[in-house]
Amino acid sequence: MITTPLRKQDNIVMGSMICLISYFCIAAMAACVKLIPHTIGVGTILFCQYLVALSLCLPSILRQGIFNLKTNKLPAHILRDLSGIIAFALFFLSLPSLSLTNAVVLRSTTPFWIPIILLVWQGNRVSKSLWGSIFVGFIGIILIVKPSTSGYFNIG
Repeated sequence: MITTPLRKQDNIVMGSMICLISYFCIAAMAACVKLIPHTIGVGTILFCQYLVALSLCLPSILRQGIFNLKTNKLPAHILRDLSGIIAFALFFLSLPSLSLTNAVVLRSTTPFWIPIILLVWQGNRVSKSLWGSIFVGFIGIILIVKPSTSGYFNIG
């Protein structure tokens, strides 16, 4: 059984900083991927990305022991892993067709989609205030991305 240490209090500032650093890292990664020649495939980029992630996690895994990774929800973990790989692959595939700004902004809409997916998939209720936040968030995304209606469809 895996136990998680209890937190004395949630640290909103630290959590916000970690989120900001995460978005910065995704933007930096996207910029690097845009600089890579188009002859290098998405599979190679994904392999290198996950190799770097594994090398960063490996010291912690070795220190705590491999048995700390035991789970009772293996199918859910596999589904999450596959959806994450597919999401990054599609993100990398969209980069040649979109500006870096639009790609990163659209990638950052993930928190807006999670309650909607949970509503459809598991029937979880979504509060009215959360619906309002999602709506305002999507309006902000539309204002930033400024989608065009000039008669073409950008597959990116």
